[in-house]
Amino acid sequence: MKISIVDEKLLRGPSPFPLTVFKLKRQGITQICDLQHDCAFSVILKKITCKFLNINYKNTTFHIGKGELPDTIFFSTLNDNIMQNNGKTYLHCKKGRHRTGIAVAFYNLAKGKEVKKIIEEDLIGMGYGTHGRFTPSKIRNAMKKILADFKKQYG
Repeated sequence: MKISIVDEKLLRGPSPFPLTVFKLKRQGITQICDLQHDCAFSVILKKITCKFLNINYKNTTFHIGKGELPDTIFFSTLNDNIMQNNGKTYLHCKKGRHRTGIAVAFYNLAKGKEVKKIIEEDLIGMGYGTHGRFTPSKIRNAMKKILADFKKQYG
């Protein structure tokens, strides 16, 4: 599992298995923000594991398949949760590339990072837009549109 450090408050990566949550706890994670559309069993398992380890768990899903740049209010609330957390936050979706990439882009945009670097490092450099061979073209096109809209609006 590839976990990346965004800054002293935020780490990003793929959906953690219960054993990985134990490792995250040892790295100082006190909050997990889950952007994933997940089955109820998986969410319950994550919640139980987090509760056992005294980690705050938030499931804050958004739909990337609509092809729309998500609402900035969603991300300002997410950013507030990250900044107000006394420890470190682990942010993830399924693979830590697409929804997580957009969330990290807004996080770094709010912190004043240059848009060109956000696109190169936080999105493209972390796998945004890369797909498995079974990814439907609707999703691929939606993600291209979101990236183009981000560039247009903030670049």
